[in-house]
Amino acid sequence: MAKLRGNQVGMGQLLPRPTVRMNAQKVTGLSWPPSWAIWAALVLVALVLRGYRITGWLLSYDEGHWLLYILRPELQWETEGSSYARPDRMLVWLGSLSVGWFGANELAIRLWPVLFGALTVLPLGWFVSIWTGDKAAGKWAAALLAVSPMHVYLSAQAIPDVVALFFICCALVGFAYVVRQPRPIGLVTVALAMAAAILTRASALYLAAFLLIVGPVFLRGSRIRLAWSVTVLASVVPFLVVVCLIKTRGGLLTFIEQPTVRSGFGIDLGRIAQQINLFTRFSAVNLVPMVLGAWVAYQRDRKTLLWLGLLALVVVTPTFRVAARELLYTLPAVSLFSGLAVETFGTVLLRAVVLAALMVASLASDLIGVPIPPLGPSFSDRTTAVLDRPKGWPSRDAAQWLEAHLSPDDAILVTGLGFTDVAVIRLHRLGVTMYPAASNWERLRDPSNRVKYAVFVDDHRLYAPQLAQYCVTHFAIPADASFPGYTIYACRKDERFVAYPDAFNSASVYVQRGVEFLQRNQCDQAIDAFQSALRVDPTALASKRNLMTAFLECGRKEDAARLGAKILQSEPDDPMANANMAILDLELGRVDDVLAQCRKNIRLNIAPAISYGVLGQLFERQDDLLAAVEAFRRSLAFDPTNQVTLQLLAAAEAKLRASPAAH
Repeated sequence: MAKLRGNQVGMGQLLPRPTVRMNAQKVTGLSWPPSWAIWAALVLVALVLRGYRITGWLLSYDEGHWLLYILRPELQWETEGSSYARPDRMLVWLGSLSVGWFGANELAIRLWPVLFGALTVLPLGWFVSIWTGDKAAGKWAAALLAVSPMHVYLSAQAIPDVVALFFICCALVGFAYVVRQPRPIGLVTVALAMAAAILTRASALYLAAFLLIVGPVFLRGSRIRLAWSVTVLASVVPFLVVVCLIKTRGGLLTFIEQPTVRSGFGIDLGRIAQQINLFTRFSAVNLVPMVLGAWVAYQRDRKTLLWLGLLALVVVTPTFRVAARELLYTLPAVSLFSGLAVETFGTVLLRAVVLAALMVASLASDLIGVPIPPLGPSFSDRTTAVLDRPKGWPSRDAAQWLEAHLSPDDAILVTGLGFTDVAVIRLHRLGVTMYPAASNWERLRDPSNRVKYAVFVDDHRLYAPQLAQYCVTHFAIPADASFPGYTIYACRKDERFVAYPDAFNSASVYVQRGVEFLQRNQCDQAIDAFQSALRVDPTALASKRNLMTAFLECGRKEDAARLGAKILQSEPDDPMANANMAILDLELGRVDDVLAQCRKNIRLNIAPAISYGVLGQLFERQDDLLAAVEAFRRSLAFDPTNQVTLQLLAAAEAKLRASPAAH
């Protein structure tokens, strides 16, 4: 099969098989694929699968965060608690409309992913049709996306990735058009669609980078290649403008500047294996067709194999986390090659049988569910099965029940995902008195606090077992208070508020309270909380560690050192205590203890960067500048970017050069 020459049909696209049927269906210009009934049916199937009972599940923490941005727009610019500023805002803008229509609930925030997810079959099918020159292949690809287990599962959640994929597919249509006919309209389409995708989800920058790299391979001529590069780079500008506005207002960017996320950056073979496992489970039906389609592409136009580069996301994204949502951007490649595979079968009947078999297998996965391996602690019973979605509106129903059973003077304790939970947000806006249970459980001791209910959000048996056991022992669940995702305990006895003297008997609760005090720089209160935790459980290592940290924060070095010595008596290899003791011994002038502690740390590989740095400071105080310089250099070998150590090394080297011994 000869390859295309020049601009005969298009550069970089596949050459259709030379049959009368194929020539009759050759794509010309930007004409929309025919058979409107087929396309309408595909969108309808996609819409039903994605929209079926989307209100039944409790919003997850991530989903609730998007609703929180809608209800509190200032959080898009600022940092508060676990909320960080966001530059990708399309779902927030869209969600503000639907929240105005339907109120703050599951439907309002999940509506847009469902709609855009169903509509994605159109631009994706159009892209495959133009790229391959085969309208039938475009239909096959769109049909397989309509029932894709991964896409169906994620489209029913209030996350922006599915919306971003819609705009990405629109950008791919523009790219395919530019490859066929390099005109400004194609470039404008790419710029606008990619800008919208990146403003919807920052991870769409993956696709911008991919298009920037592969575009020149398919385009001929320096002028069009330059125009292409400018187009893709221009699509990033609106996103960068929002980022700059956030930084000028002092906000911290979510994900990029979020400490809990940044600490997980790095190459991890275990995470890569998990992500590959996720991909194969979600794409099991399409794996063989995708390989067959890649072989067809190899036979017709090897450049098209570059689209397999999107599969690199399977091993790139685990450098920071394992998540199915990042796999969404592999779907254009999966659909492209799967559509090509179906079209290779000789007769219309055989193609129909193959497509039907693939769709039935995918539908079965949609309805019954795809087994997802555990990726860490999860409190939700959600499955991928469409048929498992429960009825109801859990957050709305729970909020209405609580509102009806609370008087203006009553209060509730809330645990779990309260910060982003829809019901909790609604009750807060209604003025209901709510306390975070982890740090306010002792309010049950005083009946005047009028704590009427303890509300657990999500599976309390997993994330709050001690508090859950306390409720099981002392309280009861009202007969009419059964809501998916919520467990509500009545805290009154015989309709009266009573005192529970043992209500605050968990060391972990005191530790949590102390940590909150530390975060607010309230050191004395933090010390009291950690000491209370040790009175409840004298063996709790976390309480001792945190108390040692609180002593250090308050400048009580002697107390910190005494506590550190006690920790090391029971836990001689504890990393935190050993590292802190090296620093404390230096600050307290205990020369022999510093040497012994640092050598122990280095031998056990405990904080070697800190230990060598402490040794360097000790040697410098003893005027042993050569040893100090050597120690600082060893410290930097473990932590090359530590600015304090770099400054100490520079100062020590300067002293060494100026010393008489150096001359």
